[in-house]
Amino acid sequence: MKFCPHEYQKFAIKFIEENPISAVFLDCGLGKTVISLTAINDLLFDKFEIQKVLIIAPLRVARDTWSTEIEKWEHLKNLTYSVAVGTAEERKKALQRQADIYIINRENVPWLIEESGIVFDFQMLVIDDDFVKRFPEYFRLNHAQIFLDKFVQNSSRIIVFE
Repeated sequence: MKFCPHEYQKFAIKFIEENPISAVFLDCGLGKTVISLTAINDLLFDKFEIQKVLIIAPLRVARDTWSTEIEKWEHLKNLTYSVAVGTAEERKKALQRQADIYIINRENVPWLIEESGIVFDFQMLVIDDDFVKRFPEYFRLNHAQIFLDKFVQNSSRIIVFE
């Protein structure tokens, strides 16, 4: 399907591309996913600013929505992705595949940080959810520092949306 962005979508894409840390707050159905994917695509293949993206989302969204959106839009066909859900073995295998985008559900972020042994070389982090509110126990002082060390300091770009 051909993507013909509305003006607000064009604005959001440009904003993400021009701002290393950005937040997109739009109602359901207004295209937050395709906005983010379009910006990711541009940053990967037009601007060459990033090489590897981590997306954190609720389980159903991580498992179904992101991959469906990538497959749906004509301009995103060159994006490669790997969905890291399921058992620990399945998640680790997905994270070891060669891809542009890695998608994981929010419940597995503690595992990813503490147990997976995966090298954190993501240049972009996308949080598709209010992750901090849903896991306040994970963001107490000791865990917050681990999270910040792994993601924020090693990522050149961060997108948050709900």
